Amino acid sequence: MVNQVWEGAHFVVWGLGLTGKAAIRYLARRGAKVTVVEQSDSSQHKGLLQEVKDWGNIEFFWGGKEPSSWEDVDTIITSPGVPYSIPAFAKARTEGRNIVAGLDW
Repeated sequence: MVNQVWEGAHFVVWGLGLTGKAAIRYLARRGAKVTVVEQSDSSQHKGLLQEVKDWGNIEFFWGGKEPSSWEDVDTIITSPGVPYSIPAFAKARTEGRNIVAGLDW
């Protein structure tokens, strides 16, 4: 099922706690492009990677790496444990990106 509200929108999900994983599933299944930023390495998330491997609209940045550009990002969703004060968020805010805490959306 694709919902026109999400189809083609680009979300960054920052953090792979319960909220982050739920956001990825929800958005990707509805046609959104999802970029994931996670501090840990991919070996800790094998189950999730297996689940989403065929979805094709998810890009992962592991070990604290982050996207070089926020240009086409519509919204950044942070997991509750991710501090709102990290430098990448300041850059995203100055570029007009919407940032919401995982519990707010």
